[in-house]
Amino acid sequence: MKKVGSLLFLLSVCLFAKAQTSSALKVTQTKLSNGLTVWLNEDHSQPKVFGAIVVKAGSKDCPDTGIAHYFEHIMFKGTDKIGTVNYQAEKIWLDSIAAKYELLSQTKDETGRRAIQKEINRLSQRAADYAIPNEFPRLISKYGGSGLNAGTSYDYTAFYNTFSSPYIAQWAELNSERLIHPVFRLFQGELETVYEEKNMYADNFIWPSFQNVVKAYFGNHPYAYPIIGSTENLKNPRLSEMEAFFKKYYVATNMGLILCGDFDTDSILPLLENTFGRIVRGVVPNRQVSSLPPLKGAETVKIKVPIPLIKGEIVAFRAPVDSDADAPALNLAIALLTNSNETGFLDSLTNEHKVLGAVAMRAALNDAGIAGFGFVPNIPFGSLSKVESFCWGAINRLKTGDFSQETLDALKLEASRKAQTNLENIDKRAEEMISVFSQGRTWDEYLAQASSIANLTKTDIVRVSNKYFTDNYIKFKKKFGSYPKDKIAKPDYTPIKSKNISSS
Repeated sequence: MKKVGSLLFLLSVCLFAKAQTSSALKVTQTKLSNGLTVWLNEDHSQPKVFGAIVVKAGSKDCPDTGIAHYFEHIMFKGTDKIGTVNYQAEKIWLDSIAAKYELLSQTKDETGRRAIQKEINRLSQRAADYAIPNEFPRLISKYGGSGLNAGTSYDYTAFYNTFSSPYIAQWAELNSERLIHPVFRLFQGELETVYEEKNMYADNFIWPSFQNVVKAYFGNHPYAYPIIGSTENLKNPRLSEMEAFFKKYYVATNMGLILCGDFDTDSILPLLENTFGRIVRGVVPNRQVSSLPPLKGAETVKIKVPIPLIKGEIVAFRAPVDSDADAPALNLAIALLTNSNETGFLDSLTNEHKVLGAVAMRAALNDAGIAGFGFVPNIPFGSLSKVESFCWGAINRLKTGDFSQETLDALKLEASRKAQTNLENIDKRAEEMISVFSQGRTWDEYLAQASSIANLTKTDIVRVSNKYFTDNYIKFKKKFGSYPKDKIAKPDYTPIKSKNISSS
């Protein structure tokens, strides 16, 4: 039986290596004349293209302000050419609105703030006379586009959608145009939308607990702050700061264009040069990577969770980022503790009813990673200290190599299968390309790391387990209770109605 398992593993490795060399996984990496990085993955298996613009700017570049997220919303409001019937006339009102928001951010008196907000609302009504709501999304849809969306993370912002192959020229024209001169129109509506998002998080009973874990783990790093920003900053948006953010980060040298699907690589490059090549070159922002300081000893942090009776703890260690050479081995170490087949050391504690639940995990952002385990004792009388001892016993099995080669081979097989699954179709592959680009890696480096899974040994697992699962960690201990809701009241604005309807 062991020989059969080994043969199956070797076969899977060969198949994965073959898949990597196929044309479907080939990514042509080049740059336009303005320094914009372009990744092209030609795949004719489906008559569609997944297109994405990735900006290496996220909430860590504007901690606690929410500007990166605000700006993501603005990018759907059109330009000086899209979304307006007369931009020159509209601009007069938009400039007045921007000036009022600047004044609002400097005003503390509530009576004065209400007066300014009322004036912003009046000016917004006038500016809306020139706006064409949703014209950009309508044009994307008109030219075969679907799934138009965007996302802001700690490290980057991505704008993407799928579209029909014959409309690639229109897609390139529209998406390059909005990166040249986006206009901050209809901002009142977006502000209200962001307020709703903020309040949605506040109403989620577990979110404040999670955010306190994040804050304690990341300390003074920008990752400690929520992507959406603080209530105080959201109440005082400054369009001038958003404009500065755009000019600094939304430049060609800080962005990537990713296309995956049904197109011809050679013939598409002139089109991309004539459209995306118009974007301002700019200067790559000078970032000082903020490494997290090493943990010293064991620290306990109590976290309020509004769930009675149940006890619980999370033990968190510093861990590598995805691009680190140790990441694949540490992922396998985690899989030996917890996996989808429920055969890990921590899984067995749950299966044998020694605990209500126990899991291990690893996660990473661009500048920092986290690994650890969490557990919930049986209710009502399960012992935290006893269950913690069980979990440390599982960790020690990794550190001493107390696991079979057959088990390791099975997990390597599963890891290789998952890597293949992430590359098997256009949508998943494109999502992986976005992630890899945002990390500053090349596609070849990513594929090489995926291939390295096959070469990992028991010695590698033991080494990374001893390197990262040390006596230096933060223990998050659940305490019954809840945090005050951090909600934000919407200004008493009259809804904006535009008389211009975008026609098809």
